[in-house]
Amino acid sequence: MPSAGLAWEASANQVAERSSSLSGLETRVVILGHLQRGGTPTPFDRWLATRFGVTRRELAVKGLWGQMVALRGTEITHVPIFEAVQTLRRRRPGRSRYPGGPGRRQFLGQ
Repeated sequence: MPSAGLAWEASANQVAERSSSLSGLETRVVILGHLQRGGTPTPFDRWLATRFGVTRRELAVKGLWGQMVALRGTEITHVPIFEAVQTLRRRRPGRSRYPGGPGRRQFLGQ
């Protein structure tokens, strides 16, 4: 019996293939666990990924392309990709990725 992770990956690939065949556009699958480098996804990570996917689908249905789904505070929103990449944000060398040290996490958008 395949693991739940493999089943989700297979489903994601099926959705991507169907989306690509219907739209004629390249579709890429991003598996949260592969993207993430900090270990096993938390329930919040899984919830957030699901909400991002649902919102992205809603934008596609409405024909809103070129948008990046984002979390601002506690709200899922979207912004034009061009606007999102206007400002390059850099970290100072030697500083922790998260305020308060590597054991603390910060929500995106704060």
